[in-house]
Amino acid sequence: SLIIENNRLVLRFSEQLDKNSAAITDNYALPGGPAIAAANFASPDSVYLQLTSNLQNNSSYTLTINNVTDVFGNAADIDTTFTYYDVSAVDSGDVAINEIMAAPPASNSEYVELYNHSDKSLNLQNWSISDSGQNRDPITNNQFVVPPDSFVVIAADKSLESSFPDITIVQMSSFPSLNNGGDAITIRDENGTLLDSLTYTSNWGEDEIALERCS
Repeated sequence: SLIIENNRLVLRFSEQLDKNSAAITDNYALPGGPAIAAANFASPDSVYLQLTSNLQNNSSYTLTINNVTDVFGNAADIDTTFTYYDVSAVDSGDVAINEIMAAPPASNSEYVELYNHSDKSLNLQNWSISDSGQNRDPITNNQFVVPPDSFVVIAADKSLESSFPDITIVQMSSFPSLNNGGDAITIRDENGTLLDSLTYTSNWGEDEIALERCS
């Protein structure tokens, strides 16, 4: 497994490692990324890689591992790709309610789509959504990163994936029931700060058609 920090990688292997080969810096590389400054044997199955500079937000890297052996002399040649997100605090105006579905087809569920139009990676953990009923329901209790310039759909289930397999969905256990005749939706961060709101009416569109924000 791989634990990523901005200037350090923590590698955990499934086998106990040979201490000498695991501590050789040249056995590890991030082509096109920061150089490996040091490889530290931390425990029988763990290595800490110190980088010469910080990883960049919303960037993909491939870590290559060669000639690292386990205690029986078996060599591990591994390529693993990951994307690094440097999560930032959200400000009001960083995200917008972009689209809603209040009266979906029978095969799908209601949803609210958010757009992160900032240059930050944002974490939805402990954000909340509410409608005119004013109950602030948590979107997720777990880390859920939304990269810069990207969309995320909040819904009660993942039924939309059958029609749109490439969308990103965060499944919310207590998604508010959106009123077909009109409603007021608000999004707040983990501190209760208002990030965006949207009020729609029945004049916005017809049943089974998504309502997209125009301004």
